[in-house]
Amino acid sequence: MCPPASDVFGPRRGRSRILKFTLAALLSVCPPLSAGILFVRDLPTSGLNLSGASRSNIAPIQGTILGTPFVLGDDFTLAGTGSFLLDSITVWIVGNCPVTTCTPTNATPSSEFSSISLFGGLQSGTLTLLSSGYSATHVQYSGGVDYLTPNGSGLSYPIFQITFSSLGVVIPGGQLYDFAVQGTPTGGNVFALHASTAAISGGIQQGADNFVLLYEGSPLVPTFAAGAGNFANFTNGADVNILVTGSAISPEPGMLPFCSVGLGLLAVVVFRRRA
Repeated sequence: MCPPASDVFGPRRGRSRILKFTLAALLSVCPPLSAGILFVRDLPTSGLNLSGASRSNIAPIQGTILGTPFVLGDDFTLAGTGSFLLDSITVWIVGNCPVTTCTPTNATPSSEFSSISLFGGLQSGTLTLLSSGYSATHVQYSGGVDYLTPNGSGLSYPIFQITFSSLGVVIPGGQLYDFAVQGTPTGGNVFALHASTAAISGGIQQGADNFVLLYEGSPLVPTFAAGAGNFANFTNGADVNILVTGSAISPEPGMLPFCSVGLGLLAVVVFRRRA
C-alpha cells in the first residue's frame, strides 16, 4: 500500500531530513570516541541448567497479566555524566523447537516470529520504537550447552543472539534507561527473553538487581518488576541479559556548552516526533 502523499512530500519528510542534518552537524563538532562495549550482562557461564535455587539461567515468557498483554525488558545505566551514541543492543532469546527435533537452520527466529522489535527510553518517560531490524545468530553456553527447560521434560532448546544494529540513539550517562523487546509469535510459539541470576551466573553482570521489568500499554510504560518466585519453577531473581555497544561523545572544551544544549534539544525534538 502506498503511503499518503503528505508522508512522501510533506512536512514529515522535511522534519526527518532536518533531524538527520542536525545530528550530522552536531556530531561533526561533538565527535564520538571510538566505539566499544558500553554495558554488558552477558550469558551466564556457571550454574547452568541446574535444579532449584542453584540454577542461574531462565527464559521468562512474554504474555498477559489479568488479560492485559505485557512486553519483557529491563534497564541499564551507562557510567559517566556525558552523552553516548548507541550503535547496537544485543539480547538473547530461547527458541521453541527442541534441538533434538530441529536444527538452527530450520527453526530460526524468523520462522517462529513475524517480527521482533526493540523499544527504549529513559525510565522517567515512555518507551519508543528503536528498531525492528535485527540479525540472529544461533549460540550456546560455554562448553556447547543448550538451554534446558526447567519444567522437568528434559528437553533442550536453542539460544539465539538477537542484535539490533545502527541504532544511532543518543542517551545521557548516569541515568536509568529502559529497554523492552517484543516478539510477535506465529502459530503457537512463545517469545522467551533470556535472563540470569547475577550472583551465580559468572561472567560480567553489570547493573544487576534481580528484577525483570514488564511493560504495558501503547506507548509502553514500566508496570511491574518481577523478582524471585515470579517465574514458574524458578526461585531466584533474574535480570535480562544484554550487551550495549557505542561510544562516548567527546566535544572540544570550547564546544561543550553548544554540544550539551544541542544534543539536549535534539533529544527533545526526537521524543516529541516519536510521541
